Amino acid sequence: GVFHKKAWELQGIDGHLFARFGSTIASIGDIDGNGYNDVVVGAPLEGQDSSMGNFGSIYIFNSFDGGIRRHFSQRISAADFRQKLMFFGQAVSRMSDQYIAVGSEGAVTVLNKNMIVLGASDSFNLNIALANKGENSYHTSLLLTYPSILQFNKVSKHTGSVACINKVEGITPQIKCNISHPVLKNGVELDLKICHERHMIMGENKYNGTIKVNEIYEILCQVRELQETIKVDAEVFVTSTRLCQEVPIRKLKVVKSISAIIGGSAGGFILLAIIIIILIKMSWRLEVSLPPADKPAAVLHTTKTPVGDAPGPMAASGWKGFFLSAFDYKTEKYVIANNKKVGVLYRLVQLAIIGYIIGWVFFTKKGYQETEESIESSVMTKLKGVSFTNTSDMGIHLWGPEDYVIPPQGEKVFFIITNFIETPNQMLGYCAESIKVPDGRCRQNTDCPEGETVLAGHGIKSGRCLKKHWNSTGTCEIYGWCPVERGSQPEVPLLGRAENFTVYIKNFIRFPRFEFSKSNVLNTTDDQYLKKCLYDRTQHPYCPIFRLGDLVSWAGHSFQNMAVAGGSIGVIIEWNCDLDKGYDSCHPHYSFTRLDMSSTANSVTSGYNFRNARYYKNSAGQTYRSLLKVYGIRFDILVHGKAGKFNIIPTLINIGSGLALMGA
Repeated sequence: GVFHKKAWELQGIDGHLFARFGSTIASIGDIDGNGYNDVVVGAPLEGQDSSMGNFGSIYIFNSFDGGIRRHFSQRISAADFRQKLMFFGQAVSRMSDQYIAVGSEGAVTVLNKNMIVLGASDSFNLNIALANKGENSYHTSLLLTYPSILQFNKVSKHTGSVACINKVEGITPQIKCNISHPVLKNGVELDLKICHERHMIMGENKYNGTIKVNEIYEILCQVRELQETIKVDAEVFVTSTRLCQEVPIRKLKVVKSISAIIGGSAGGFILLAIIIIILIKMSWRLEVSLPPADKPAAVLHTTKTPVGDAPGPMAASGWKGFFLSAFDYKTEKYVIANNKKVGVLYRLVQLAIIGYIIGWVFFTKKGYQETEESIESSVMTKLKGVSFTNTSDMGIHLWGPEDYVIPPQGEKVFFIITNFIETPNQMLGYCAESIKVPDGRCRQNTDCPEGETVLAGHGIKSGRCLKKHWNSTGTCEIYGWCPVERGSQPEVPLLGRAENFTVYIKNFIRFPRFEFSKSNVLNTTDDQYLKKCLYDRTQHPYCPIFRLGDLVSWAGHSFQNMAVAGGSIGVIIEWNCDLDKGYDSCHPHYSFTRLDMSSTANSVTSGYNFRNARYYKNSAGQTYRSLLKVYGIRFDILVHGKAGKFNIIPTLINIGSGLALMGA
């Protein structure tokens, strides 16, 4: 065919080669209010290679009188939401000009628009107030994402220490404002001046157009570390509509630097010191009563005397003396107790405290380290091995990984077929329901109402009751895939040789706080290592290739027994990394457990099976299928981890705690 209209080339951000950008596209109505329908484009695989089960994005492109703008005005990714969303953007649909629906695997996300209406001008001010009603918030940052036709000019006004810079995420402009000092309870307020996009004309910076009346721009706001609320106001030039709302902000975990902690705590320490001085001056004064010089000192004795009972600076000069007394220097007076039993006990307690700090706090618990347990992980699997079966229904069949592995693409959860029941050559038609289905049994035609679905059955009732004798119990005739499933579970697993199949588990982990990444594949110069190694707890503890029979036996069960009815096995990968020892000392440790209930007394809860069908067409064009009820073992790969690295803050805290105990 011939295109009579010019095609528009749309593109997302760079760096995602297999994002499937453009696999879904839909008109979502006029969301920017300019009279032209806008477009949303899905990229459901964007970020799949680097995200932990949370990937996919959609792009919004605005239209105008000349067509569709080439650059997107907004990008929304699965990572913007709290829940895990996979294949975000695999389906998009317009619900109204206010709402759009975005499909993911097993979930639908409804998005609505929040607008900022601007008047006719070449710039406008954006007022942002950060209200913090909780504790001091360190390293607060504000990130504004706005359309490419706008441009950040400057910070017009602000309270507190604020520094704003321009950023570009892909082709989307952003403003990032860093607040270097803690946000106290009174909060921080700033005004940002936003201008229309500038173009270079004849070597001079000039505005190419102004912001039009009633033109709508969407500005997204994200705040890190703020513990309470944010309020956003846009300066309006034509209408006086108030455009602000309070948005709850989630607190994100960030690393606090030493300088920020010291700077944020200095004011609190000074205030605490002043309060303690006032309390001491207004309370009691301690005086030491010493025994006569000719008598040995045994114990330290103290008496409390009210300040008002003795003349002092405050009594002499009132408030002036009170404040001057705050600068008095005081020392403690010690008395030696000549009691060896008490002295020995005192030293033993000190030695016990020192042993506790050195042995338990520092060596065992590594109290000198900063730790992180929020591990990021990605798992890929690949299975190898072949087997064959010879049954009356299927005949001789060779099974490869593409046949017995579900899903075939290799994820952190995979299923291996070990047993099955086949019902071959099923075609749509009329036949008798199975006698095993209670709702399909009948004694007369009225027991089989036409058009009624058989509960837990295989089809739709036709209205006839089929039975061998007039006084016997029969089954309802149904319309469905005939003949219906028959047979029983084989007592011996048909794919028992799957015990010798191998699985290659590739695990990539990252501790974001320390910017540390590693794989469970051992770094070696031997190119043939992975081709000849097999995991063994003593010989090859770091080989990522496992025999399926070993995985089940290490969990304490027999593969052949488990393969009959199926089950679930958990492969636990534990990363405990001491980053002070270096990159090469961080290795995974594997453990194995059975996750499902293995009780043979309850057949409903034990085992794991489901049905799968393979469809064909004969020479006459009729569709038929082979139904398989498959039994097998599901493997779940679970990754946990903890990393630690030396940090002066926990070291000083633990040392100070120990010294305080020794002084007590």
